[in-house]
Amino acid sequence: MDIDEAIKRLKGIPCGNKGTSCPDQLAEALENIKKEMEKK
Repeated sequence: MDIDEAIKRLKGIPCGNKGTSCPDQLAEALENIKKEMEKK
């Protein structure tokens, strides 16, 4: 799947009472990678 689809599926997934989760953190990392790629 492409990076946008992965971000869409992973972003916002909660983990119990925490405000984030491992999938949510992965989506954040992918967003950062995408931003860096767009700069080039």
